[in-house]
Amino acid sequence: MKESIDEYKVYLGIVFLASSCFLISHFIYWLYSILKFKIENKVRNKEMINRLNNLNDYEKRILRTFVLYNERSIQLEINDGTVAELEFLRILFRSANISSGGMVFPYINI
Repeated sequence: MKESIDEYKVYLGIVFLASSCFLISHFIYWLYSILKFKIENKVRNKEMINRLNNLNDYEKRILRTFVLYNERSIQLEINDGTVAELEFLRILFRSANISSGGMVFPYINI
């Protein structure tokens, strides 16, 4: 037994070193992905708050519908550029991929 350990000691060391490097690199990548997600989320939230503070009248009118009528979803046209921008900024969310007739889709406020 001791002779086989002495004979394969170099190979066992290389395998141990390679597997340790593999595990450490995966841990570093996992840590990097978590930090990247948190930083991107923080930047996105700052941009969203800044954008909400600088809405034009039409965007305010769209969002006011949720508050005034206490609606959870409203019907908006998909080809409206303002709706598309609010959806891109994750202020609105299209809740269905099937239209309610024509180009009108239900949207919810996040």
